[in-house]
Amino acid sequence: MSFTRRSWSLSLAWPIPATPCPAITAIFCTARLICRPAKDQAAQAMLAKVVELPLGEQAARLLDDNKRAQALFKEVESYYKRVLEETPGAVPGWGLVPGDVRRSIEDTHALHKHMASLFSLQEFLGCCSPSVPILERAWAKKSGISITRAKEPFKKFLGALLAEKRSVPTLVRVNHRLQN
Repeated sequence: MSFTRRSWSLSLAWPIPATPCPAITAIFCTARLICRPAKDQAAQAMLAKVVELPLGEQAARLLDDNKRAQALFKEVESYYKRVLEETPGAVPGWGLVPGDVRRSIEDTHALHKHMASLFSLQEFLGCCSPSVPILERAWAKKSGISITRAKEPFKKFLGALLAEKRSVPTLVRVNHRLQN
């Protein structure tokens, strides 16, 4: 199965009713995997018609097309975000909502002084999580080691105190040549 630019443009032009219906709003429902309207909508979608996903070279081409489509979708979203920033209401039914608030404390020394009457130093440090990259740079500077070469010596210096956890694998193209 190969997706062409034309098939992606067709999927983008898929007719969506102007007024929300249960099948459309079910896309955003947390129970969409068991929701009948969402299942019905998926059954009608072009990509849901794929019964068996290919392996081998066809799978590589499908993943390449998927990556290109994801980039296109991000670009489309980015464009409409800019449009809606400039002209709220330019896209009926769509708008920008504020992002999540991320709280942080920039001055830990001032915070410690402020909290000293409530927390002992040990209790305060128990609530803190150091930034490994910032700590590594500060350690390299104090140790007279180049920041670019500090990773392994810093790791050795900390030993078991440094916990390393690998994130989930990322699917990437490792060989750009396909056999024809």
